Amino acid sequence: AAVLLLSCGDDDGFTPTTETVAGSYHVTTLRETENGITIDHLALGVTLGLELHADGTATGHLFAPVGGLGGSGLDTDLSGTWTLSGSTVTLDIPEAAFLGDVTFTAENDVLRADQTVGGARVEVILTRDE
Repeated sequence: AAVLLLSCGDDDGFTPTTETVAGSYHVTTLRETENGITIDHLALGVTLGLELHADGTATGHLFAPVGGLGGSGLDTDLSGTWTLSGSTVTLDIPEAAFLGDVTFTAENDVLRADQTVGGARVEVILTRDE
């Protein structure tokens, strides 16, 4: 699988650099599948916007209508850091640890993650804002 991920970066001529990956993104896919049951978090009203700055810092916002204490809404600041190694983007955002549980592949205007974490398949696609 690692070989496949490494080969994905050059299919469209895109070579990720800190400058070409930095930018504003919004979530376009956020699914979790476990035991054959898929939860589409976007259909449940989750929104996520993330700004990756060229200096390695990240800022953003996550909102989930349910997910906070006692079933209340979750409204979270996404401040942290990010790194790029080859075409792999790793996020370290303390308030949204699930983003650090997956690694993203940088593609032209897209950050894509599809991994198994704790027995659940997690699919996240962040698309660059225009």
